[in-house]
Amino acid sequence: MKWLPDVTPDKYGDAWNYLTLRLDNPRAGKAVSQLRNAEIIQRKARDILRACRYTPLTAQDPGIIHITANPKPRSPVLMVSYDTGADIADGYHRVNAAYLEDPEQDIPLKIVPAQEDTR
Repeated sequence: MKWLPDVTPDKYGDAWNYLTLRLDNPRAGKAVSQLRNAEIIQRKARDILRACRYTPLTAQDPGIIHITANPKPRSPVLMVSYDTGADIADGYHRVNAAYLEDPEQDIPLKIVPAQEDTR
């Protein structure tokens, strides 16, 4: 899988949309603000899925099919970490597609800590 050198601006909005399902709006906003300023690092696809406690998707998943049918460079992944693990705020299908291609593949990502919501 090919990756863009930086996160595309629309991915921060996608991350905010997801994070507001997990966090209240102020915490989601703070996490997205931190993500914008975070450095891109590399982590293996298998380790990302393990940290998030996600079961890998299959090649038949519609999101995976879309990515593999359109092999263009993809935006780096956006993640948050919690006391209980981590979560992919944007890039879930990209990580899974990379995992299916090669679990040892390095994935560019930004990750920041986020306080868990107490709602």
